[in-house]
Amino acid sequence: MQKAAIQGGNLLGDVARQTVTATVRWEDGRFPARPADWAVDLVRDVPGTDRIGTRIALLAAFAPSAISAGDVALWRLSHPGDADLVRLVAYGAITATDHVARALTSAQV
Repeated sequence: MQKAAIQGGNLLGDVARQTVTATVRWEDGRFPARPADWAVDLVRDVPGTDRIGTRIALLAAFAPSAISAGDVALWRLSHPGDADLVRLVAYGAITATDHVARALTSAQV
């Protein structure tokens, strides 16, 4: 299951994946005060073709309820199937989950 979720990252380019993993480490689980605005700011420098996917992955990692119908509609312009959307959301969620698991493992050592 984890391997399939991580493969959702293949839907994004290198810069987008790096943005998601670096943000998860940097924010360290803090819930953004205004998730939609927070995500817009974080994806400004991501290539245009990956911007909406990166935004969705980041929101899946930190504030899944902030993923809007508009976000999904924009994603579906280039990825019309549900499977890719599920993979992308799973990628964001597993990136955050892996970070938490590593932090907990380090704390126990």
